[in-house]
Amino acid sequence: MKQAQQAFNSIRGAIEQVNDMCLQIATATDEQSSVIGSISENLNDIDTKSKTTSDNSRKVSQESDNVSNETDQLYQV
Repeated sequence: MKQAQQAFNSIRGAIEQVNDMCLQIATATDEQSSVIGSISENLNDIDTKSKTTSDNSRKVSQESDNVSNETDQLYQV
């Protein structure tokens, strides 16, 4: 009977360790999920800003061409 009690105590201790590990894994998974969400938001922000920068660069290039054309027209007058 004493050996059975020791075996059950050993099993209970192992189960508690497994439960603790599962809790640690769940906590780490939640933290990683939060970090991944933050990274995703930052990447979306970078994408949006890159598109805005690209659009603005095109506009600046077009305006530069317009100014150049107007300058050429002024020299011809």
